[in-house]
Order: sequence, then C-alpha cells, then structure tokens
Amino acid sequence: MNKSNLVDSIIKNTDLTKTKAGLVVDAVMSAIIGALKSGHSVTLIGFGSFSAVKRAARMGRNPKTGKEIKIPSKTVAKFKAGKALKEAVSGIKSKTKTKPEPKMKSKLKAKPVSKVKAKPVSKVKAKPVSKVKAKPVSKVKAKPVSKVKAKPVSKVKAKPVSKVKAKPVSKVKAKPVMAKKAVKKIVKKR
Repeated sequence: MNKSNLVDSIIKNTDLTKTKAGLVVDAVMSAIIGALKSGHSVTLIGFGSFSAVKRAARMGRNPKTGKEIKIPSKTVAKFKAGKALKEAVSGIKSKTKTKPEPKMKSKLKAKPVSKVKAKPVSKVKAKPVSKVKAKPVSKVKAKPVSKVKAKPVSKVKAKPVSKVKAKPVSKVKAKPVMAKKAVKKIVKKR
C-alpha cells in the first residue's frame, strides 16, 4: 500500500473528499516527523510507537571491496508495533478486551433523544443589592503652565586672536648669483 492507496482507503471509510483525505495523511505524517525531529516519541495506543534513536559510530565493511570503513553516528526513526497491531497481523485473538474498531461511515440514522423535562428551579427571592451612591469625582482644576520667558542668550564678545608677529625663519641674507665673469675675477684674486 502506498500513499495514494491509503488516501483511497480513507475516502471509502469517511465522508472526506480526495483532496481533504490527502491533506489529512500529509498532516499526520508531518506531525509525526516534527515530533521525531524535536526528540519526542509518538505513541498511538494499539497501533504502535514512533521514536528517534541515536546510533553510535561503528566500524563496518564495504560489501563490494571488503575494505573496513567507519560508519558515523546518526539519529534514526524507529517504529515498535503495539499489541493490537501484532495480534491483528499474526491472527491471534487477544485474551484481554480491546476496543472494537470504530465504524467510520454508518448508514444507520441516529435515534432521537428522549424529551425529558427539567425540574423547575426553586423560587428563592434574591436579596436586593444595597443602594450605595458613588462619591462624585473631585473637581480639581489643573494649574496653568507657568509663562516663563526664556532668557536671552548672553552677548559675550569673542576675544580677538592674538596679534603675534611671525618671526622670520632665518636672518641669513641670500647672496645673488654671480655672473661667470665675476666668478673668474674672484678666483684670480685668491
């Protein structure tokens, strides 16, 4: 049986449409998967229980080559069949009483419920509620916001930047470049 066969089986036993039955199957599977992912187990009494089990790392063999390989640890889903499922599959009848399978689609009409009249309630008079007048809320007037004028910004004059004269870098006067003739005369004088 695959998913579409399961959906068809649900349609036969219920009044659901094919799309709604498909949604039901998807919802059940996603609920079970979500619970197993978060580490919880899902138990359906009589059917079985799903749980997530962590397998430890171990050494194994590659069946093709015979070479030894390391198999890492991982978490796997585990299903344990319930008592009723085991007995139903094996064909053994249970000695203990189990709930009969519910009939999903019944063609019988329900009988009308008997019309039983309710007894009248005793006629006890209720005590009147005390007539306490509420005190009026005090009429306190809010004080007006004070009309404080903002002070003008002080008129402080900025001080002028100091008038310090810059000193010349050096007091050495540069000599003018001499013409070639003048240089020769100076050289001759020496």
